[in-house]
Amino acid sequence: MHSELSLVQVRRLMIRAQGLDLQRPVRTATALLRSIERMGVLQIDTLSVVNRSHYFVLWSRHGGYPSEWLDGLLAQQEIFECWTHEACFAPNDWFPYHRRLIADQRGSTKTRWASSFLSQHRVAADAMKRTIALQGSVRANDFSRPVGTRKEWWDWTHEKQLLEALFACGEVMIARREGFHRVYGLTESLRPDWSEAQLPSAVDTATYQILATVRNLGVVHQRWLGDYYRMKTTLHAHLQRVLDAGLLVQVQIEGMVGPAYVLPETYAKRTTASRKTTHATLLSPFDPLVWDRKRALDVFGFDYRIECYTPAHKRVYGYFTLPMLLDDALIGRVDCKVDRKAAVFAIRALHFEAGYVLTPADAMRMAATFQECATWHGAHTLDLVGIGDDDNGKCMRMALLALLPS
Repeated sequence: MHSELSLVQVRRLMIRAQGLDLQRPVRTATALLRSIERMGVLQIDTLSVVNRSHYFVLWSRHGGYPSEWLDGLLAQQEIFECWTHEACFAPNDWFPYHRRLIADQRGSTKTRWASSFLSQHRVAADAMKRTIALQGSVRANDFSRPVGTRKEWWDWTHEKQLLEALFACGEVMIARREGFHRVYGLTESLRPDWSEAQLPSAVDTATYQILATVRNLGVVHQRWLGDYYRMKTTLHAHLQRVLDAGLLVQVQIEGMVGPAYVLPETYAKRTTASRKTTHATLLSPFDPLVWDRKRALDVFGFDYRIECYTPAHKRVYGYFTLPMLLDDALIGRVDCKVDRKAAVFAIRALHFEAGYVLTPADAMRMAATFQECATWHGAHTLDLVGIGDDDNGKCMRMALLALLPS
């Protein structure tokens, strides 16, 4: 009979595995690197209502830090950019396995599109690579086009399509970013010590994906297992082999049908590893803790989606809501917007979960979190326009006003 983990244990194991119970603030860029290694992948997103997700996910774990630290990790090749879960930064230990997926054309749907595109435009792609070799690195907008020339797919120029296809197929890498713009360099220049002869096997790659997912999340139900590294059809062919090798321990999760898995070392320390977590923070919609919306519902009872693509009159919670994590619970969501020019951090809507009662002490903890987030964004003013007048809203407003200068 397999041991059963309570939902509270699962939440705490997951929060701790994700590095969401670390002491803040961060003091070095190396600490950011360790967090990326711990998460396995750091999803990149373009939306900038607050700081973009890849910066925000690290703030959730460490508090205020200079955003150029993350930029520097990429420029120094301490991490690399790839298509994995989605567009992501990843630690270097994933690099060989990522190359195997590219070689097998299983890295992502982008890889399959890119391979087809390059086969149609190989001459142009090789000319692009020669240009990169001569210049060292290029941006897509380094290639001027006549005024009025129609752009192509996704409003991309042909040069941008070539660069993105070369990137998805691993022939170029992202050397650095300038603002949000990718700067492309040849893979052999950026990773001179790498050889395709070093490719791990497909079996070793699948083993890495399975074990890394369980490590990154602490405990994984079988139905969540394929999402983290987008394993899809390759998962079940390899899972039994990993179990037979004793690399995972099978458990049950309270109230859930079907097996779940933990690493043997986690199982051995499950009592101490699932002690209470004590973190208060806001989460990006693309934080690994909540990016799988079904998992967030299963584990936290948190029914979540972002509504930025929903017509305004149909939104329930707001344009770009951030889940609020307090200890081992997702207690609600807040719709924030930073006006960078005016240095204002606006709370446009605040919703707590049904039945949740906010205490004055917890309101002060969340208020300090809002204040810290505003400061990190360079905002000197908190606009409380969206805080409601119910009991929780009044409690939250009082706590925030107590922190504001008189």
